[in-house]
Amino acid sequence: MSAMLEIKRLLSGAVLAALAASGCDPRAYENDPGAQTKAAAPSTPALPGSAGGSAAGGSQPGPGKHHVVLELAGSLAELPGTWDFNPTGKTLRETLARIDRVARDPDTRSLIVRISSVSTSMATAEEVRGALLAAQALGKPVHCHLETGGNTEYLIATGCDDIALAPAGDIFLSGPHAEAMFVKGLLDKLGVVADFEHQGKYKGAADSLQRDTMSEAQREAIDALLDGATRRLTESVAAARKLKPDAVRALFDQAPFAADAARAAKLVDKLVPFERFRDDIAKGAFVLASASEPKPEPPNIFELFSGKAPEGPKGKRLALVYLVGGIVHGKSGGGLMPSQEVASRDLVSQLHKLAADDDVEAVVLRIDSPGGSALASDIIWQAVRELAARKPVIASMGAVAASGGYYIASGAQKIYAQPDTITGSIGVIGGKLVLGGLYEKLGVKKEILTRGTRAAMFSEARPFTPDERVAVTKMMKDVYGQFLERVGAGRKLSRGQVEPFAQGRVWSGADALSHKLVDELGGLSAAIADARKRGKLADDAPIQILPEPPSLTGLIQRWSGGGGGDEVRATLASALLGELGAPPQAALDLVHALTMLRHDHVQAVMPFTLSLN
Repeated sequence: MSAMLEIKRLLSGAVLAALAASGCDPRAYENDPGAQTKAAAPSTPALPGSAGGSAAGGSQPGPGKHHVVLELAGSLAELPGTWDFNPTGKTLRETLARIDRVARDPDTRSLIVRISSVSTSMATAEEVRGALLAAQALGKPVHCHLETGGNTEYLIATGCDDIALAPAGDIFLSGPHAEAMFVKGLLDKLGVVADFEHQGKYKGAADSLQRDTMSEAQREAIDALLDGATRRLTESVAAARKLKPDAVRALFDQAPFAADAARAAKLVDKLVPFERFRDDIAKGAFVLASASEPKPEPPNIFELFSGKAPEGPKGKRLALVYLVGGIVHGKSGGGLMPSQEVASRDLVSQLHKLAADDDVEAVVLRIDSPGGSALASDIIWQAVRELAARKPVIASMGAVAASGGYYIASGAQKIYAQPDTITGSIGVIGGKLVLGGLYEKLGVKKEILTRGTRAAMFSEARPFTPDERVAVTKMMKDVYGQFLERVGAGRKLSRGQVEPFAQGRVWSGADALSHKLVDELGGLSAAIADARKRGKLADDAPIQILPEPPSLTGLIQRWSGGGGGDEVRATLASALLGELGAPPQAALDLVHALTMLRHDHVQAVMPFTLSLN
């Protein structure tokens, strides 16, 4: 998207926000005439996990007892998109807080959950399922409806008392799968050579560039992830549907299930359209969760250009710091989506401020990162350790906290993970993509003059010499040894105790717990509750969310100042997408690899093409 189109989109959002402030927000009206909601409540507490409010306080969306309709859809991302003014919000934290708040409201009779097209990881689905089970534990029945559902949607639905399906719907409960893309064949056609070394038997981050198929080590690690995910999905379905585990595993091989077949297999209780399902339960006494929640104060359109970020909460508080995306050394590389990477200089500055702020009583690091720069990871680890020496620091790992992401987490006093959080990958890779053959195909000539034997070691025009390869390998061994020491210090383990579970191998959160790489299985809500307790904070103490969204002026400055003159990336992207017509996903993977190495040639990163679902 061009900068001008992005700015127009932002301004459109700002106009909608300004209309909302004046009471003219068209989104305030739901497309459901049956919803019985108040026009405005005089005072409502903030969502738990926001800047103020109590999880136990509830809200007053309507008079008397009522059923609450909640829709779960979309990506359930850790962070919203840039300047997302949508007042209902769909981040994971907001979703968990919404379920908790509704469940604790004494006027709530039950939750009616409409699950549709949820695109997220199994670890995130486990967190949402846990929130629904917690609502049941508070005495609130949870009724779920699907129109179609795959593994992710159905895993969430196993947190419900009963499950309904649309009469023409289907259930695709097929079992987890993993995918890893290999682009060596494409590189060969381009004349590009991936010249990488690695430390750790399982460190396969460069495999997609150097191999045509999985290595035996990578296959072993991914098979173990799949086995664990399959076991947990099986157990969840068996417990919810009162089926034997063997029967559930047999169902995986029969997917997809049309509506009648799904009911016959006891995967659903009834076949009914959502509106009838809702009305049979609520008898008209229902509210929409999005309409019953307090809306955040929209920004003033003139303040967007002020250059100032919105003010956060004051007083005694908890800080929730998001580390989402690849880890890079220095400041953020620019762009209109600042949440897509973890920049060491930006984050360390924030951590130092939190350490010095006596009103910040505890900190939760929410990590969803496959890693990146080993140097940046260590710099951030140092800042986390300094912070943890002054106040409680809890790490909450989301879908993935691997390699550099785990490196940082190991500096916290306690680590939470979901059973299917991709964890560990303690190892490093180093190297470069050699584009000399591509330059030749494109008619580009490059001459190199040096004043040192290793001066051109990281030139993309040629492979490493034997002497340079020795130097690169030594550098990686040193970084790998440091990585092991950092994890050992954080986990109170010797290097010898860490190394068997290192070697670049990824683990599920459940397996990582047994290897003492994490302390407890649980999601973001559990980590926040633990941090509040350690920091002696009340349940309604405000939460400061970091990074704070920048002003529109700041976004434009980041975009205009972002490093867009990278000759190597520009050359490869042009060749892939222009003259050679490479598949878009393969092109993105290769450009990502170059972006990953733009600052540092030793990386703590997991296989970036791996997805588990």
